[in-house]
Amino acid sequence: MERKPNFLLIITDQHRADHLACYGNRIVRTPNIDSLATRGWTSDSFYVCSPICMPNRASLMTGRMPMVHGVRHNGIPLALNSVCFTDLLRAAGWHTVMVGKSHLQTMTGQPPAAKRPVWDGLEPPPPALAGALRDRVASDRYDQEAVTRWRDDPSHDVELPYYGFDEVALANEHGDLVEGHYTSWLRARRPDGDSLRGQKNATPDPNVITPQAWRTRLPEELYPTSYVAELTKDYLAKFAADRSRPFFLKCSFPDPHHPFTPPGRYFDMYDPASIPLPPSWEPGNAPVPPHVAW
Repeated sequence: MERKPNFLLIITDQHRADHLACYGNRIVRTPNIDSLATRGWTSDSFYVCSPICMPNRASLMTGRMPMVHGVRHNGIPLALNSVCFTDLLRAAGWHTVMVGKSHLQTMTGQPPAAKRPVWDGLEPPPPALAGALRDRVASDRYDQEAVTRWRDDPSHDVELPYYGFDEVALANEHGDLVEGHYTSWLRARRPDGDSLRGQKNATPDPNVITPQAWRTRLPEELYPTSYVAELTKDYLAKFAADRSRPFFLKCSFPDPHHPFTPPGRYFDMYDPASIPLPPSWEPGNAPVPPHVAW
């Protein structure tokens, strides 16, 4: 009987193709991705169904367009009763694992920016009927990725299987502000780890003027990228030792999404003055729409 293949899916976040050496960038050094490109397959025309994070991640998991799976924008969670391709893999015997950023549910814990309508003396509908879909409103299981839950409650966890994953190790949010299972991993290695991250704890640098960038005090070995890479390698070693079941392993890095907080040697790897700016850098003097300014 033919052996079922194993799968390793590696995702980087907010990472443009033209910022890879294998796609022609002459400044950014990406040797490991270039090696994969040299030994594998690359595409010159590869399109996503949405430029926004949650809709596109939901489409990746379900194989459906946003208008069908309902995640039209960030802040709208993927329905827990959705059938994901990982559900089909599990049903066919694969062991499914997710390490890193998921973002199938909202991460910030912030309430929606859009205000609920004022009912002008009329009795408002019950909470379960206040939205277009019952289960996204009535269930308390749509805050499983909220960083506030992970930050404030060390015992918080996701309910498994989670969108078809047998095991999950979350690293939610970005830069050195990542929470999730990463939080416990960091604190186990450095009990004072939280005092090393975030803009208020950053190393002062007068050369940093970008609003969402700072020189993090987190060392490279404690940075979220290292967490995702380390756990991914641990799982690969585990699967290599026990080959009784095929595996699907999703390795999802939160970086290089802003805020830009590269640790240690990576912060000074490039001189900003040496990087040519794209034409879109000068947008003109058109007024900024309020939602963009926000």
